[in-house]
Amino acid sequence: MVEPPEPFEPEGPQPPPLPLICQSCGMPMGKGSDFGTNADNSRNREYCGHCFMKGKFTNPNMTMEQMVEHMEGMAARMKMSKGQVRKAALKLLPKLKRWKR
Repeated sequence: MVEPPEPFEPEGPQPPPLPLICQSCGMPMGKGSDFGTNADNSRNREYCGHCFMKGKFTNPNMTMEQMVEHMEGMAARMKMSKGQVRKAALKLLPKLKRWKR
C-alpha cells in the first residue's frame, strides 16, 4: 500500500496575509470600522463602510467612471496626482466584484 504524501508546509517566515480590499473602491480594510454592514448589521467582508451599509450600496447608481472621478478627488489625501489615481483606478476597478462584467 502506498502512503499518502505529507502535507506541504513552507519553511521559514511567511509574509503577512494580504489585507482585504473593498470590492467596490479598492480601499484596504483591516480594522472593524473599515468594513461595511449587512442588512442584519453584521460585518460585510467584501465592501467598506463608505460603499456599503445596511446591506446596500451607499450610492447604488454610481458608475465605474463616477467611482474613478470620486477617487481622483481624494488624490491629495493619497499623496498622488489625479493622473496617477486615474491610471491606478482604471487598472484596479474592473477586477473588483462590483465592476466585473
